[in-house]
Amino acid sequence: SVKAPITHGDNTEFIWITITAIEGERFYGTLGNDPCNLGSLKFGSKVSAPIADLNDWCYVDAGDNLAGAFTVEAVKQAARRK
Repeated sequence: SVKAPITHGDNTEFIWITITAIEGERFYGTLGNDPCNLGSLKFGSKVSAPIADLNDWCYVDAGDNLAGAFTVEAVKQAARRK
C-alpha cells in the first residue's frame, strides 16, 4: 500500500491506497480505508494519483512483519507527547 493525497472539491486527505496498477508517472488503486470528507469516495473506491505525490508506503513481508508505514509511527510518537 501507499499513502498519497486524494482531493475531492476543496478537501484533501492523505489516505492509504492499495495499488492495482502503475502506468507511466501515475499509480491506480483502491482506497484502503474510509475517508473523512471526500464526497462519495469510500473504502474500496478507485482512485489514481501521480507517483511523485506518494508520502509513505508499507507492506507485510513473508515473516508477517510490517515494513515502511513511517507516518503511522510518527503519529504514534506525536500522540505519546500529549
